[in-house]
Amino acid sequence: MKKQLVIAFVSLCFICSCSKSSNVPHQKNTDHQLPTNETADIPFEIASHYFIKNTAYNKDLTSTVISDSIKFDSIFGVAAVMGPGGVPKPIDFKTKFVVALIDAESDRSPSFDILTIEKDQKGELIVNYEYNQSEEKQSFTTRPCSIIVLDKKQEGNVIFNRLNQ
Repeated sequence: MKKQLVIAFVSLCFICSCSKSSNVPHQKNTDHQLPTNETADIPFEIASHYFIKNTAYNKDLTSTVISDSIKFDSIFGVAAVMGPGGVPKPIDFKTKFVVALIDAESDRSPSFDILTIEKDQKGELIVNYEYNQSEEKQSFTTRPCSIIVLDKKQEGNVIFNRLNQ
């Protein structure tokens, strides 16, 4: 009986840990009303299964705002993988635009963590993010990017605010 309870408990923990949804748009919890002189949180999604094309290689390309598929397709390629959810969700540039955060090549497993996007009083979008990389070297280099999809209604000047150094 004790063995069956342990197996049931372990199974329940496994099922609960696998049930997290990854297709939910990122949004900071906003249970309180902000004063009028504060920033307002903007909902966003992170596009996955894309990579920076070698033909778009430009050391100075660190961030960009993209409002049409022609520019997007000139910078990013599709990186589909097998299995469910392995194909990138198409971006409808009639109603959405993209803010891409890009960094130089690194062999230290670099990544961006987009924390929040806020709109200030001047209508500027502030992208709050952290840049992370491991201390351990890899045998290859990657060029990290984060593709942020926003509603066109929010389009405006973008300010990138790195929170860690």
